Amino acid sequence: MKANLWHAVYGDVPTHRTPVLFLPGGMSTARDWPAPLLDVVSARRPAHLFDLREMGRCAWPTHANEADEYDLPQMADDVLHAMDVHGLRTAHLVGCSMGGAIAQLVAHARPTRIRSLTLLMSTSAAGSGETVQPPPSARMLAGIRREWELHAAGNSEGALVWRAHTMAYPERLVPGEAARYARRATAHGFNSGARHAQAFSRAPSRIGLLGRLPMPALVVHGSDDEMFPLAHALLMRDALPDARLRVYPGMGHFISNARSASIGADLDAFFDEVEEAREAGVARSRKI
Repeated sequence: MKANLWHAVYGDVPTHRTPVLFLPGGMSTARDWPAPLLDVVSARRPAHLFDLREMGRCAWPTHANEADEYDLPQMADDVLHAMDVHGLRTAHLVGCSMGGAIAQLVAHARPTRIRSLTLLMSTSAAGSGETVQPPPSARMLAGIRREWELHAAGNSEGALVWRAHTMAYPERLVPGEAARYARRATAHGFNSGARHAQAFSRAPSRIGLLGRLPMPALVVHGSDDEMFPLAHALLMRDALPDARLRVYPGMGHFISNARSASIGADLDAFFDEVEEAREAGVARSRKI
């Protein structure tokens, strides 16, 4: 069954431009995207934010047996359903971390609807049992365990502060940035019971399908990402037929405010490149 995803449009720009659809990472909300990144992108294109199922302002099951288990293909169906509901015939699709994994499946299912694909700090690896791509570091896994200890103790805001510092390493966040991130997420609706990790754990590798994605792609990754080490980005770049890679030195698995405007500018330039190439192709076809 498809879930109805919460949706909002960030900013106010003419709607004739190709919209940009942002998918957050697993156990993250639509409000986790840094404002400086969204400010850059939304200055020229409509920016559509979505919560993933069971998170943010989507419906939360009140009992464990109230909803069946789900997987990443079902979450990709949620996105396509949301595009239909909100009249998004085509879009630049941006996915962060697990949201990037979902974006790969959306692009594979409906390639003609995806003008371009951007994968931020993401992976094509299977959710478990992966042997080709390197696993998260021991430090990262210990940090995740501590985060969930705090969630279990009822301190989700403290858990998200811990998460921000764990994921951002080795980058140092400015004072108060992690606390603001945590307050924003909990105010929007952070559901520690969402089953995103279980959905991802059942995901098969997507490396084989990347070679069948015809749209231009941008892979953005941190050189020091300890969740999905840089090898994940290199493998996606090499598998995608029309891909560019942007590596941020010293960046971990977190988009800090300090980096977010620069990442937004990279996205904006990529969208321009895609649209200019498309317009040039249309013009050539009309002359033939």
